[in-house]
Amino acid sequence: MLKDGVRVSLDPKLVEYLWVDDESYASGLLDEILTFAGAHTAPADLRRAREVVREDGDLTSLVEAKPGLAYGLLRAPDLADLFAADKRLQALFNGPDADLVSGTLNELPHVFRWMRDRPEMRADYVSFSQMRFNLSHADVAELARQNPVWFTLVQSFTRFVVKIQSDPVVEILVQGSRSISDALMRDGEAAADLLLPPEGDAKVKFASEGLARLLEFYATPGSPNRNENVVKVVVGSLSAMRFFAANPRRIRQLAWQPGLAEVLAALPYGLESVGFEAVFADDLLTSLRRYPEQVRNVFATLDVLRLAVAVPSVVPAMAEVDGLADALLESEGVRGLVREQPRVLEALKSSAGDELLQAMRGWPGLVSFLSKDEDLGLVLERPFLVPVLRRNRKILSLLSDRAWRAVLSNRALAEALGSAELRQLLRRPALLEVLSRTTADPGSDRAPGRHGPVVGSWHTAESWRDVLRKPYLVALLDRSQDFATLFLTDAQVWGWYQSNSELLVDAVSRVGQEGRRIDRDSLRTALGQALPAPARVAAVSSRPRGVAAVPARRDTPVDVSAVRVESAAGSSALEWWLRDLAGSEELRELLAAPGRRDVVAAVVEQPHLLVLFGARPDIAAEWVEVPDSVSAFGFTPSDAERRDFWPAYEDLINRRDLQIPDVWSAVMQEQAKVSWERAVVAWRGEQAAEAERRRQRFARINWERPDTWEMSGRILFGNGLGPEWFSQGTRKEVLDRAAQGVGARERAKKLFVALHAHLDSGSEGVTFVYVLAPDGRVDILVYGVSDNRSGNRYEWLGTGEGFTDGPLDISFVSLDPQFVQARERWARREELARADGQSSPAQPERHNAGRLDRVGQALLRYRDAREKLRAAEAAAPAVAKGKGNAKRAKQQARKEAELQALRDAVRQAEDELRAVGLAELVDQPATTFESSSTAGKDRGSSGTAPDAPVPYAPWGSTADTAGTAPGPRTYRVPTPTPARPEPE
Repeated sequence: MLKDGVRVSLDPKLVEYLWVDDESYASGLLDEILTFAGAHTAPADLRRAREVVREDGDLTSLVEAKPGLAYGLLRAPDLADLFAADKRLQALFNGPDADLVSGTLNELPHVFRWMRDRPEMRADYVSFSQMRFNLSHADVAELARQNPVWFTLVQSFTRFVVKIQSDPVVEILVQGSRSISDALMRDGEAAADLLLPPEGDAKVKFASEGLARLLEFYATPGSPNRNENVVKVVVGSLSAMRFFAANPRRIRQLAWQPGLAEVLAALPYGLESVGFEAVFADDLLTSLRRYPEQVRNVFATLDVLRLAVAVPSVVPAMAEVDGLADALLESEGVRGLVREQPRVLEALKSSAGDELLQAMRGWPGLVSFLSKDEDLGLVLERPFLVPVLRRNRKILSLLSDRAWRAVLSNRALAEALGSAELRQLLRRPALLEVLSRTTADPGSDRAPGRHGPVVGSWHTAESWRDVLRKPYLVALLDRSQDFATLFLTDAQVWGWYQSNSELLVDAVSRVGQEGRRIDRDSLRTALGQALPAPARVAAVSSRPRGVAAVPARRDTPVDVSAVRVESAAGSSALEWWLRDLAGSEELRELLAAPGRRDVVAAVVEQPHLLVLFGARPDIAAEWVEVPDSVSAFGFTPSDAERRDFWPAYEDLINRRDLQIPDVWSAVMQEQAKVSWERAVVAWRGEQAAEAERRRQRFARINWERPDTWEMSGRILFGNGLGPEWFSQGTRKEVLDRAAQGVGARERAKKLFVALHAHLDSGSEGVTFVYVLAPDGRVDILVYGVSDNRSGNRYEWLGTGEGFTDGPLDISFVSLDPQFVQARERWARREELARADGQSSPAQPERHNAGRLDRVGQALLRYRDAREKLRAAEAAAPAVAKGKGNAKRAKQQARKEAELQALRDAVRQAEDELRAVGLAELVDQPATTFESSSTAGKDRGSSGTAPDAPVPYAPWGSTADTAGTAPGPRTYRVPTPTPARPEPE
């Protein structure tokens, strides 16, 4: 038996291993210790304990003088750091309870391991002899392990603990439930009053038996019905305790609802902002009971929960509509739309629901449109509009016009409207007026023949495309409303057109020139002997071609009629794409629009954006009007960070709801690879730059010179504290200022040294320490709070030490992993300052990079040259006439020379565009209509010469062609045979 009360069987000389200087002697002692200890002690732990003891002079002396401490550290060498960090524990070995502490260390070392992780328990152990006595007994120590908070409560908060101990049932529940103990630690006497049977006025508000007995069924230790999750939710906050004490039946509902208690117990946010009454309302609970698999989705975030509370019908909708839960989690716009317009849930359950949801997730403009009752009603009445809008977003802006709404009630016509077809109609107001007058609106009381003729059902999407691809025919329909009405509503006239469109157009021209009214009889007379036999109105399949979305899970109708297929034999995919790009009206508009250089630079840097000028011109057109919108369609650093193209590409396509026609799919993917590779290169450059900045921070930092620090603004918490402790009043402001290095009461600020600041006008306080972060910046670690201050003395919560001077002792956080890692980082700062950073992988291959770079630079130079010329021309002063103008004439000559130089620069830029394959972009300022002879070939007429004249203005007038906006461009895409060439 040693003098400090520890019975041991080790050779007393072995303890010398912890402090002896002779390394060879220490090595021999280590071998003997390991022989005795066997596999229970790791050599590395013993070496670490020796290192810690020898580095701390006070601890070295104490170990030499106190064999009980020495033997304890040999048996539990992992505790050496604890005793080195907390001088108060060392002091216990020189106090009246030294034998008690030594015995606990040797017999129950796990007690000190618990204290290592709970500084408030360690503080009570140091402060209260009764606690040291209690924890020297194995049974009590085990109870403390299960619920260490209860022991802290007993020692520190005797005012209300006495109340708890006066009711044996409640005391057992508190001892057995960590959650209830935490509630008492957090809210003190207020929580105790709710746990116990109410007194006085509280009897009216709360259940007569008190909250503890309401929880007895779920909190009793050893009970088969024990459910700590239910208990944790009920006592999770003071407001929760008040709610459940006043509404006992909600506790049963919480327990009976599958998965609800488990989810609520793990919430990273509180329910106070929503309100417990709203969360536990019957409507929401009923929905969750019917669809228990949606519990996690409803409580996934506070925003989704608020929506479910406001619109309980969203719960069954999440169960019925695939992807809705994810959309609500990700998109603020979708959540707002469902909250404002719950009827949209009906649309999501319709046949077009999948497409509507995808569009809502990737198209903010559609969400804004659907927020209005009238517009949402339109989509509910005409679900076929959803895929139409996805393929051509320009149509959305037209739906505010009633004429267009009437036209778009014709499903076949709506499905035929690609960008080129829509452009044709926009240029033909007279034809549009006829269409609006003759289209039967399913939302009105119109019926065929009731209010005049209506567009015939024989017009299919394919036939509409065929008509709208022929600018000469569209011009003719716009010129004569009589002919347009017949063409759209008369089955016989439509049959004549199908039989021989050349003869019909010629007949219309002759009738018009003769000044006669165009009707069926006049056309029959004009056709005369050439009148074709009556033809059955052919039904053309209205199913449009598909698009390849990524991932392609379903066939989605898409319009590709604007693409005129020409043979690409002998052309590379890149050449084919560039030829189409050269004819893009949207690109021409972008280059001509002032103040759009950032947009041009963006599409040049990421060439898949250039592909969209052909694949989705409706989207490209938006970039001219809303320049900031282009960034949403590019690759971001977070995309590049994945280091894998396909997941990034799929996410881009789905995130922005990009419906890419099949004929553009391969080109889009190829150019997207180029864009992604460039994004990866840029991301790696950013990473390398940040690594260098990090290296410089570590090289520059001095622990006692704040002017060498770079503050991160990050706030860390330790010692059981969290953000919720500082959410009220000005507390958050104080922490934010401290995180920027401002507000500490101490004049000298140093790393790893306890500091403090005043809270709430000085009546309270907070303790924190500045620590070194992994990026070389400085974080703030908050670990103490006081609600009571007297002078410069504070009563720090959870310490049991009463009033102390200045900040809370650093020992309360010195073993926190965040603090320990920061100290280790400081020890390695010179090594980190020399580090070269992570090695960057080889640069990815850049497909067609040289050619694409030349194209991009040519576009930028052309745009800049035009912009400079335009600005110079606008600023050039007029030449004044009269005497004494010689000086002005010279100035004007100089200005003219400057303008000429700018014009030469534009011509040079144009030549550069021609050289890279974009000649049409500058050589053809406005795309012309197809010639009538070419159009005649497309019509496939029989017995008519290919160059037979088919006038745009059938009565010899030039009104339909002169000054008319250009028609659709001809797209050049490869035919299925021969196959499209492989990319270069």
